[in-house]
Amino acid sequence: MKLENPVHQQWLMTVNEKKIRKSAMPIVVWWGSPCRAIMPVFRELARTWNAPIKVIACNALSSSRQSMGWNLPDLGRAELVTFKDGLSPAQASEIVKDNTDSFHLVGSYQKAVPSIESSIHSCIEASIPFGVLSEAPLNMLHGPMRPIKELYLTKLLPKRVKATIQHARFIANLSGSDKSSLAQLGWPASKIHPFGYYPELDYQQNEREPIPTDIICLGLQDHFKGADILLRAVAIAKRDGNSYNVTITGDGKRKKKLESLARSLRIDRQIDFSGLVSREELERRWRGARILVAPGRYEPWGIRVNESILKGVPVVCSNGLGASELVDESGAGLVFATGDTKDLAKCITTLLRNEESRLECHRRALNYSTQISPNAAAERLKTIVLEAIESMNQASC
Repeated sequence: MKLENPVHQQWLMTVNEKKIRKSAMPIVVWWGSPCRAIMPVFRELARTWNAPIKVIACNALSSSRQSMGWNLPDLGRAELVTFKDGLSPAQASEIVKDNTDSFHLVGSYQKAVPSIESSIHSCIEASIPFGVLSEAPLNMLHGPMRPIKELYLTKLLPKRVKATIQHARFIANLSGSDKSSLAQLGWPASKIHPFGYYPELDYQQNEREPIPTDIICLGLQDHFKGADILLRAVAIAKRDGNSYNVTITGDGKRKKKLESLARSLRIDRQIDFSGLVSREELERRWRGARILVAPGRYEPWGIRVNESILKGVPVVCSNGLGASELVDESGAGLVFATGDTKDLAKCITTLLRNEESRLECHRRALNYSTQISPNAAAERLKTIVLEAIESMNQASC
């Protein structure tokens, strides 16, 4: 979701500062784990919020994310509380009781996380105000499990989250601007606020040379990530006389199938399945790429799109990703119809055969980067929370 332009953002900051002096409450954030996709937003929110902010991470940073180079984030003025063995429902309830004067921001309300459910139940029971910061429901499964998940999303989930929707002051939609799936879940339009994920660049610049490639594609190699769609598009481009080198990072249960597919399409010499790489090597490969391709069939967001725009690397992105709206709004690349290999091949060739167009996307990405910074996102979140608090204050008068 596009945030405010710099001039409007400065005006918004001034208005918010005046509102904060009158309306600020302490904030308690409930989150699954210290995720680098959103934690910088909480840090920036705490920088200008005139009351304490506490971030409850129900689980410690997973070993898999630590192996990828993730560390506990520095939240500045906000207090980060983590639980090595996980937060229990009883502990969550006690935390709510100790923070009855706070506004609570809750994530992962759909996922049946016992500690999160306990915090929501405790807020409802004690009439403590809370808002939701979460993705829209999305069926990312395929095969025989997909219709079962669809049944759950349409029939069972609305009943399970009905009380949360009824009592929450708002939902900031981490899947962007699309309200339809939230409306189907039962959220009234008046409570839905477009949002997204807003990471920051956390790498250290180094002097080592970039590793050149035409295309980089990141992430776990699972069905919903759509790496097979990219391979078929590269094969189409090759048949049309355009041969591109591709780096595919990450690992997953479909890696061997993807390698076999590349061989059957006779493009295996163009594809580098580099597997899991260090943050430093990933940065070198990313800096050396002419474009990033995010071919996912369906994903709630896709922070690699944010990161590529922040780096100035043009993006070709499926419209099945929530973050595709950043590409549309910024002009930092092209968006193709999810699953359409011919459309993807056309988009790739448009940028890689026309250096002027690719460089224009690079410039647009850098110009747009301030609008998707954690600071800009924090101002938007601050506005949403302040409006909720002001509405509460007016109702109590």
